[in-house]
Amino acid sequence: MAPLSKRGPLSRSEVAAVAQVTGVSTRTIALSPSDSETGELPGHILAVGLSIEEEARQVAQWTSIAQPSAKVYAVSTGSAWQKRAAKAYAAQAKILDLNVQAVEIPYGEGYLSGEAMEQLRKQLHASSSPLIFAALDASQTIQLRTAIGPDVPIYGTSQLNPRVLADWKTLAPINELDGVRLLDMPWQLQPDHLAVMVYPKPVPEPDRRRSADMERLYALGIDAYRVAHELAQGRSNVTIDGVTGRMSVRVDTLHPFFERLSQQAVYQNGAVAPLSNPSPTFK
Repeated sequence: MAPLSKRGPLSRSEVAAVAQVTGVSTRTIALSPSDSETGELPGHILAVGLSIEEEARQVAQWTSIAQPSAKVYAVSTGSAWQKRAAKAYAAQAKILDLNVQAVEIPYGEGYLSGEAMEQLRKQLHASSSPLIFAALDASQTIQLRTAIGPDVPIYGTSQLNPRVLADWKTLAPINELDGVRLLDMPWQLQPDHLAVMVYPKPVPEPDRRRSADMERLYALGIDAYRVAHELAQGRSNVTIDGVTGRMSVRVDTLHPFFERLSQQAVYQNGAVAPLSNPSPTFK
């Protein structure tokens, strides 16, 4: 096996640029996915970054099991990450024979368009088995749910969890999202997870609240190190129950394989909680 190196985090464009370098065989772990259209990387590069698109694809698998006959509305704004998530969900959902309609809601000055949400509410009312994939953040999803009511199932990504794990004990509950389902990582959901208990938490700065995304980035560093350590030991086929999810790594082929399965969760009593009876494995 080639020598192992690790640098990052790289931006998506930087990962794509590294992939174009020829004559390099050093095993490299990139902490971001590539922004290339194909997503394919050379055999020496293993991308282990957190991907909103991969979360969206896993949510599509989840909803295909939970409600296979649903009419799904993939809702986003014009934000780049939301459009990527909605596109990834729709592509995977179509593979799974789900009926999907993309809905882009105008967003400005902190508010979703009331007119667009009312139009969506009417579409949902006319559908026999509607479901929403919310490629939105938590505050936007609160607005959406307030507009359409609590009866339509809503699924989303980790961006529906805006808080670090410790903050749920001290901040006001978010009751508006009760019943909403999402994916996130054990680091954000499971204080009793073995790896979460073992690794130290970042020390917060005085008078500065930690952000959920920075917590996820910190957790990514932990798991990237664990993957690098395993590969450096010469192992080519590895499964790790990590703080960012259950990871499978294979590097004994021309094209390295990496997969991370996220934790299913639901809002209960105003807080995010891991599901005690998650759906079967996505794949």
